[in-house]
Amino acid sequence: MHFDRFDVCEAAFCFACLYHTGQFSDTYRIFGRLNAIGFRGCSQGDPDRLLENARAWFDRMVEDAGFSPYEREG
Repeated sequence: MHFDRFDVCEAAFCFACLYHTGQFSDTYRIFGRLNAIGFRGCSQGDPDRLLENARAWFDRMVEDAGFSPYEREG
């Protein structure tokens, strides 16, 4: 895992899509921060579409937030 701004933003977008608890949650604020820097992601909020480094950042965010590792439902 290495720092790459695009990968971190892409991971944060996916994290916010999957784990926010409503429009006024701390996690939902990630969308506002990403919008403020003009970020337009291409993963469509799907961690399985992330590049390897971005997926590592996403998994780290999930772990740091105390959630179980992400697994696709179904």
